[in-house]
Amino acid sequence: MSCELGVIGLGTMGKNLARNFAHHGFKVGCFNRTYEKTEELLELKEPNLVGFKTTEELVAELKSPKVILLMVSDFAVDSVLTPLAKLLQKGDIVIDGGNSYWK
Repeated sequence: MSCELGVIGLGTMGKNLARNFAHHGFKVGCFNRTYEKTEELLELKEPNLVGFKTTEELVAELKSPKVILLMVSDFAVDSVLTPLAKLLQKGDIVIDGGNSYWK
């Protein structure tokens, strides 16, 4: 069940980006801090979306090199990225697609 892409943060933008990738044939692993958001997405019963309860489970199911789209608010980036980085290896990719302060 290897996923090609992981999306962390399933608010309005993260959920719709995950769905868009899935609609274009990518198998997408989805994680949100509150699992209820993940369940809401899975209730749509769309193909190519797989939900995970922990980031460890998500990362374990990603194909290498691992690609993760981070869609969390600016104040949460460091608190998500710091433990996530410990699960990744050289060559893995994390895209900060949230609204972090860019300056």
